[in-house]
Amino acid sequence: DQALKQARLAVELARGLNNPIALALSLTWISIIYGNISQFEHLKITAEELIELCKKYNFVYWLSGGLHSLGLALGHLGEGEKGVNLLSEAMAMVNDTDVRVSFGIMNSMRAEIMARHGRMADAYQIIQQEADTARQKGEGFFIPEILRIQAKTRMLMKAPQMRLAEEILLESNRRARAQQARFFELKSALGLANLWASQNMSRQARLLLSDILNQMTEGFEVPVVKAAIQFISNLS
Repeated sequence: DQALKQARLAVELARGLNNPIALALSLTWISIIYGNISQFEHLKITAEELIELCKKYNFVYWLSGGLHSLGLALGHLGEGEKGVNLLSEAMAMVNDTDVRVSFGIMNSMRAEIMARHGRMADAYQIIQQEADTARQKGEGFFIPEILRIQAKTRMLMKAPQMRLAEEILLESNRRARAQQARFFELKSALGLANLWASQNMSRQARLLLSDILNQMTEGFEVPVVKAAIQFISNLS
C-alpha cells in the first residue's frame, strides 16, 4: 500500500513539474507495481500514457518498458495474441539497448502470457532458459517469481509435471522468504496451497498461507492477498 501511495505521489509531482524524464521514470515504477499486484486495468492505462510520452520524447529504453507493461496487461485481460506481440517487441528493444538488468523477469512474464494462451512450447523453452540463468547468476530479487512462473508452466503442460512443479514452488517460496519478499512468498505459497489441496493436504495448505498472512499489515485489497484469504475461507 505504501509503495503504491508513494508511486502515485511521484507521478503527480512529475506532472506538476512538467518534467518528461521524471514522469517517464515514475510511470515506469508505478507500472512495475501495478503489474506485480495484478492491477491490470490500471497497468493498461498507465502503460498507454508511458508509451505516448516515450514516443514523443524518443525515450527508447522506457518505451520498451511501456510496451512490456501494455503487453502484460492485455495478456491478462484476455487479448493474448496482441499481448504476446507487444511483449516480444519490448524484449527485442531491450536486447538492442544492451541494458539487461530486468531482462530475465520480463522474459519470464512473456512466457507466462504465452502459457496462458496455449503457446506452451515457446513458453516452456523461454522459462526453462530464464530459470537456469537466474539460478546460475544468483539473480536475487526476481528469482522467486521466475521460479513460480516456471512451476506454473510445468503444471499447464499436456502431461502436467506436478511433482517437479511442487519442488520448484518450494524453492521459490524458500528464496522469497530468505529475502523477506513477502509478496513473492505469498504468490508461490498460493500456488503450493492449490497443489496441496488437490492432493488432500488441505491442513498444510491452510497453515502455509495463514503463516504468511498473519505477518502482513497492509495490502489486503491486492488480488493475490484476497485470493489467499478466500482460499483459506473455502477450506474452512
